[in-house]
Amino acid sequence: MNNQTNEQSNEQREAAAQAAIEKRRARLKNESTRIIEIANNESYSALKCIHQLSVAGGATEATYIAIEQRIVVDQDPAGAYHLALLAQNTPDLPIDARQLIELVVNKGDNHQRLALLKTYHYRQLSLSKRRF
Repeated sequence: MNNQTNEQSNEQREAAAQAAIEKRRARLKNESTRIIEIANNESYSALKCIHQLSVAGGATEATYIAIEQRIVVDQDPAGAYHLALLAQNTPDLPIDARQLIELVVNKGDNHQRLALLKTYHYRQLSLSKRRF
C-alpha cells in the first residue's frame, strides 16, 4: 500500500512538473510571437525586442533571427552591440555574431567599440580590428 502511494505521489509530481514545462513553453512561444511581430513591423525596435526577450526569460530561435534581421535592415549599432553580447554568453544562438560585430565596429560609437574589444577575444575581432 505504501509503495502504491509513493508511486502515485511520484507520478503526480512528474505530471505537475511536465505541466509546468508545457505552460512555460506556451508562454515563451506567445512572447516570441509578440516580439517577432514587433521586430518585423517597427523600425529601430531591436533594443525594445532584446529587452522584451530578457523579461520573457528566453525565446524561440525565430525570435533571435527576427531581431538580427531588424538590426541588419536598420543598420542599428546599438542593437548589434547588445545582441552580440548575448551571442557571446549564449554561443548556440542562431545569429551571425561576426556580422553584428562588424556593424558595431563600422557604425557604432567609441564606447561600444571599446566595450566589444574588452568583451571579445582578440582573435574574434582580428578581421574587424583593422577597420577600428
